Amino acid sequence: MSNKIVLLFILISSYAFSQSVTDYQYVIVPVKFDFLKKDDQYGLNTLTKLMLQKYGFKAYLSNEEIPLNVERCNFLYANVLDKSGMFNTKVKVVLKDCKENVIFETQFGES
Repeated sequence: MSNKIVLLFILISSYAFSQSVTDYQYVIVPVKFDFLKKDDQYGLNTLTKLMLQKYGFKAYLSNEEIPLNVERCNFLYANVLDKSGMFNTKVKVVLKDCKENVIFETQFGES
């Protein structure tokens, strides 16, 4: 599973965000990704938040206090999708808007 953390770091740091992503300042990262059993397992959610902050976003975990003066549709919603098999790890990062439109997604990274 630590491979997933390394892959996430590489995926986010190696892809430039498209112009439409730069229209957003805020990103909400879930406390628990669907493929994990516990909240922030392996620190993956916190790492995702920190990497988004590194690229200039104001990122929040979904259980953190969010500024009240910001409309929900001014946020992107981050998710990490897992398509791993028994012998490989495959993940990608997806950013969606409030209407579930995919604004940005990486390709699957594999190890």
